[in-house]
Amino acid sequence: MEDQVIEVDVEKGKEKTILKLRKLNFYESVNKREFEFLTNLFDLRVYLTALYKIKWQINLFFKQLKQKFF
Repeated sequence: MEDQVIEVDVEKGKEKTILKLRKLNFYESVNKREFEFLTNLFDLRVYLTALYKIKWQINLFFKQLKQKFF
């Protein structure tokens, strides 16, 4: 797992601001997939990638349900 803080320039009209984001890279060895997450949550540590992984599994589950029944 890799954890970085990045800054992104954001323009709103004529105003230019810098947005601080947290970039998390996570490699899932079971399915051999790499995930990259951007978030503005800085107070959570290692658990953040686990939460996103669970959320992703829930999304895939509902997608499969929709494909079978709707």
